[in-house]
Amino acid sequence: VIFFHIKKDIATVRGWATAQLEKLKSRYSNRVLLAQQGIPIPKYEGGSGRSKMYSLADICATLENTEATYRIPPSFLCKVYEHNTGEICDALHLANIFGFPVARSLFPLQCLLVLEHPEITTDFLISLELYDNHGQLIGFDEEKRLLIGYKNRKQPNVREQIVELSDKSYSVVKDIIEITDLARRSLKAANNDDHRFLFITSGKALMPFKKATATTWNGGKFRVYKNLRDELLEEFNPHSDLPEDELVEFIKRVRLTKIRASRAIEIFIQSRSTE
Repeated sequence: VIFFHIKKDIATVRGWATAQLEKLKSRYSNRVLLAQQGIPIPKYEGGSGRSKMYSLADICATLENTEATYRIPPSFLCKVYEHNTGEICDALHLANIFGFPVARSLFPLQCLLVLEHPEITTDFLISLELYDNHGQLIGFDEEKRLLIGYKNRKQPNVREQIVELSDKSYSVVKDIIEITDLARRSLKAANNDDHRFLFITSGKALMPFKKATATTWNGGKFRVYKNLRDELLEEFNPHSDLPEDELVEFIKRVRLTKIRASRAIEIFIQSRSTE
């Protein structure tokens, strides 16, 4: 019975994470495509009617242009968006709509990596450096399909960890690099060392970009972020048949450490190998 529930839990997380990845990729791809059709807004000018001069493509072209993004306030971009769509908008809404790596948006991708390779730890992912201080790619060997990072161990000779990526995890890593490209370019232009890390977030808006932290959900988070509970229920519902109260408790348990342990047990069930 326990094994059955573990397999079911893993299937729920995998279904949710895969769906969230596809949605994020779609929003990101839409932004890039629209940006090619638009022109960056040259400068911000107050006054009524100015927002009516620009299109959604111009918003995306502005967002893709790191210099223009710093010049044009998000409030003005939201006015352009509202004029073109009729939807009320704020910076977080705009960031979500156009596939920015906002807080928790890359967590499903981390879950997929751990599901594929349960030897991966939270620290390994959060601290994984894609580039060294000289701009050399060190964390990802594209040709050999390797992810190269470090575990927090005392012995220097065993700290390095090399993960041989499967087809699925290789694709996920490529997606992460692609989705964080704008963030990486912006940080690099600002001489911010955070551009070197694999996981970068824009937090709760379009910027500032920074190195991502581990994602956890609990009652405290739900109290602070009023819509988070309902948003997560909406995301997980298609992949679970649990009643609402039980699903909320399940969501609170979705952490990389628990996914690792559950996936290890599932592998044992499938292979009968303790190794």
